[in-house]
Amino acid sequence: MKKKLALAAAVLALVIALGACTPHQCRMYSLDQFRRAGLSQSAIDKFDCIGYRESRWQSGAKHKNRNGSWDIGLFQINSVHQTQFQQVTGKNYWDYATNFKYNVQYTIWLYRQAGFSPWNGPGC
Repeated sequence: MKKKLALAAAVLALVIALGACTPHQCRMYSLDQFRRAGLSQSAIDKFDCIGYRESRWQSGAKHKNRNGSWDIGLFQINSVHQTQFQQVTGKNYWDYATNFKYNVQYTIWLYRQAGFSPWNGPGC
């Protein structure tokens, strides 16, 4: 039993290190980070809806828009934000927007700058 738990813990640590997560893990991580960032419960609830509607909590979600821009990751960060994404996270947008940790980090920053206006489509 201890070996199975140790193996499960090691696999989870590897998954997190690689920036991948199951939909449930992505959701739990995101909501926890929003709480830690001091967002109100109503904002957290709205982001819970947005995460589901935008990506179904799939960290690798990508969508090419008609205007040629891309929406990437859990919270579908648009490629128009790539310069700011790199400034805020220290990571390249095209390489790291699908990484759930950096997507959530940037989402919190963007929310503090613009509220929910960047997420006007999901109907939450």
